[in-house]
Amino acid sequence: MTYFSSRGLAEPIRLILAYAGVDYEAVHLGAYNRQDQPEPFKQLVASGVLPFDMVPMWREPGGLQVTQSAAVIRHLARVHNLCGDNEQQRTRIEELVEGFSDTRSGIQAAAAQPDKAAARQDVETKVLPKWLGYYEKILKTQNSKVLVGDRVSYADILLYYFIENVTEQKLFKLDEYPFLTALFKEIGAHPGIAAHTQNPNRYPVQYVFN
Repeated sequence: MTYFSSRGLAEPIRLILAYAGVDYEAVHLGAYNRQDQPEPFKQLVASGVLPFDMVPMWREPGGLQVTQSAAVIRHLARVHNLCGDNEQQRTRIEELVEGFSDTRSGIQAAAAQPDKAAARQDVETKVLPKWLGYYEKILKTQNSKVLVGDRVSYADILLYYFIENVTEQKLFKLDEYPFLTALFKEIGAHPGIAAHTQNPNRYPVQYVFN
């Protein structure tokens, strides 16, 4: 997999690969900078292999190449049986994953405020309790550690990463969310996930508010 030297859009993919126990070659393009992109990325764009001039890029020995991160995630989830057991479950998983996009949009909208202290407060007290509260309710309704069915799907892994990301930034506390806590511990205890998250060479969290 080819990506910049950061978590970014590639980190959910890395976690899915870690959960599935997939060995892969990681190609690091250097630190992302909007004004001065790293030379390896410029060379990759110039080569014409990126249909939208964007990474991450996932390549397989058989010749398959996928770029858009959501497409890579769905492809790997299908290949490694992380999409539920039937069409109803697959559709439900996709619905829940779309909720993460709305959550991120809410964070971005709040963070765009000129007053960063007020923006952070909105994220901590409004955006995250609202959206993560939805997922807590879903888990509670079915009294489960996973969002859909009775086994882990890629939606659970993405939710794990989202929780990890906002708690590392001290934007959210799990104390009052027992079902989210149970899911977070369940996914985090998986040997592949634990090995990835505890790797000292893992890229650091990227802060919304510095």
